Amino acid sequence: REAFVDPDPHRNDTRARLVMLSVFASAPAARPSVRRARASLERDTARRATSASSREPREWQSTFAGLAAGCYLGATVAGGLAVFPPPASASFLDDMQEPSIMGLKLKERTQEVILETKAEYINVDFSHSDLQGAIYTEADLRGSDFSGSDLRAAIFSRAIMPGVNFEGSDMQSAFLDYVVLRGSNFRGVIATNANFTRSDLGECDVTDADFTEAVIDRYQAINLCETASGTNKFTGVDTRESLGCDYLKRYEGSGGAGKVAVTKGSGIWGGGK
Repeated sequence: REAFVDPDPHRNDTRARLVMLSVFASAPAARPSVRRARASLERDTARRATSASSREPREWQSTFAGLAAGCYLGATVAGGLAVFPPPASASFLDDMQEPSIMGLKLKERTQEVILETKAEYINVDFSHSDLQGAIYTEADLRGSDFSGSDLRAAIFSRAIMPGVNFEGSDMQSAFLDYVVLRGSNFRGVIATNANFTRSDLGECDVTDADFTEAVIDRYQAINLCETASGTNKFTGVDTRESLGCDYLKRYEGSGGAGKVAVTKGSGIWGGGK
């Protein structure tokens, strides 16, 4: 990881992009796009060499977050998963360069590229960390503490995360699809535009959380609504409203009195009475 650190921000940015391109090059369907991306990167690098313009000190976060999300989407589509993230707002990448609206007090970030796929961090303290765009796909993070952290655009897809503490963290546009999150603490988080597709959110505490435009499976959202309450103090959004609780209802069948009518000839098995 130390090899990615360079005093020249231009070289750092180029290395970060090359790392991400190499990570997802293994998907056969993604290889043509990877080659095109590398060619584009080479042209971009050549232009920079002749340019006297400077970049903002933290612009790498915008570049890395956009690239990480783009490469992840390309790889999932190439692999046949077809898991699409929720549409991000047009200003999202610009917002990534701005401090979180939650006024988080974060530890100094020591790595520009955080790539921890399939890593094991059980009961580890990640609280108050700057993890924008970090990648923890398929990692074992059960019982870990991410409270008060900046997790914007972080990728936790297919991770194992039961009993994790996210309290007071900024999770805007984070990827938490196919993740085991049962019993986790989401009190006071901002998870707008986050992706929770096919994730287990059973027994989670979502008090004062904001899930506006987040992608959550219907039955998971219904279960969350059973205990959801409060208002997020930073966005002013009511938690139940952000989950759409007033519009969600359990399926009660097509028969009378909420029961499915079964007859002797019902279904191919004919097991009715």
